[in-house]
Amino acid sequence: MICPRCDGQGHVRRVRVNATGEMIFLCEECDAVWLSADAVGQSPWLDFGSYMSRFGLKGLWAEVTMLDDGSGLA
Repeated sequence: MICPRCDGQGHVRRVRVNATGEMIFLCEECDAVWLSADAVGQSPWLDFGSYMSRFGLKGLWAEVTMLDDGSGLA
């Protein structure tokens, strides 16, 4: 899915936060986060670093596992 925040610069990817097991939707370009696929473009986005700091994490891509290739929200 094309990211609505960065106007097509990046794709929103479904990822799992390794430390919590939570699935989130993360833009590979602008690091915008949504908590569900339905929220992408419909709800305000969260900053990846700020979101991850809630769990005492650094907000690094190494702290998540990609669950799709960016071509869709499979």
